Amino acid sequence: MLPGENVKFSHDHFKEVDYDAVTGYAMLPNFVNGIVETYQNALSPIQQYWESLLEKFPKTVIPPAVVGWDASPRGNKKTGETEAVPNRYPFRPILTCNTANLFGEMLRQVQQFIEKKVPEPERLLIITAWNEITESAALLPKVLSNGDVDFSYLKKVKELKR
Repeated sequence: MLPGENVKFSHDHFKEVDYDAVTGYAMLPNFVNGIVETYQNALSPIQQYWESLLEKFPKTVIPPAVVGWDASPRGNKKTGETEAVPNRYPFRPILTCNTANLFGEMLRQVQQFIEKKVPEPERLLIITAWNEITESAALLPKVLSNGDVDFSYLKKVKELKR
């Protein structure tokens, strides 16, 4: 396989190797309305999506909590292309309208899934990502236009029950 060659990847590839668990950078469902979806609409079917992954991967599935996602700035700089390209990162998906409260709901859903579906010694909660500013996935304090600092996303992590 040559670098840059279009690779067809499927869940069956995992059956060929020994692995303990599966997680992903975002593990977001495929959006039915195209590549752009509101955080709220993506959150609704996410539990079902994670459940479907359990059928594809016979071992532990650990979904991450997603702060936000928009990799389109990495799109084609010459044409501005951001449409979905099958089997190619990073053009899909784009989450819009994320808020600290919706992120808090995502954290709760991830925690519930892990408590129900992941064996206790393997439980961990992954947050993607702490510092992906260019992908709208940064879990950092935000400096507001008036100079105040917004810690609301970090406070949602602190609120999680242990």
